[in-house]
Amino acid sequence: MSTRNLVKSFQYALQGLIYTLATQRNMRIHFTIALCVMLLSLVLGVNRWEALLVFIAITLVMIAELFNTAIETLVDMATEEFHPLAKVAKDVAAGAVFLTAGLSIAIGMTVFVPYVYALVHQTLVTEFYNPDISAVFILGVVLFGTIALKAWARYQTWHSSPSLTTAVAVSIVLLVWGMTLHLTVSLLVTVLSLLLVGSKLMTQSDWRSVLWGAVVGGAVTIGGFLLT
Repeated sequence: MSTRNLVKSFQYALQGLIYTLATQRNMRIHFTIALCVMLLSLVLGVNRWEALLVFIAITLVMIAELFNTAIETLVDMATEEFHPLAKVAKDVAAGAVFLTAGLSIAIGMTVFVPYVYALVHQTLVTEFYNPDISAVFILGVVLFGTIALKAWARYQTWHSSPSLTTAVAVSIVLLVWGMTLHLTVSLLVTVLSLLLVGSKLMTQSDWRSVLWGAVVGGAVTIGGFLLT
């Protein structure tokens, strides 16, 4: 292969990346998450092997999304009408992306959770004089504060109000991470809360309410940690 052809092949590959990034929302989400993950790796100071795992996870997700886009484009080119086999092809390609994303999440948790866990206990968490009472008060503020905000949002006829379920779930997750030294318990509570919030999104599809609730629950709980 001549140098000119080699340069052209790189140009074509770059055009494919740019096209996918410009036209596919999921690829833009992957890129944004990848940038955040790389910044987090830099801040936490992961070692070279952990960095290698992170880059492998990012690359695998990107490759899967590129193949998914290629398959969807070929299917759309072959037929403009609904066909069961066309649906199967797209679903299988999306399934590959889903599995790869799941693997990347597992790698991310393996790499980052110990760092984040140590950081939380070093910076935010102090020894509670009475952790049980402190947790009750913090949850109480989250509960009544969110209800008050929901009432205010309804009075002001806003389009959305903070999700009480999400606010309490986020608060409980932060309290468990802050008050227990058991990593497994903290992870299980986090996964359970994510499933709860995810089911709420699937049933209501009001991401603004969920986001607002997460901000309220997180802000109040972290503020409680700092004031206690």
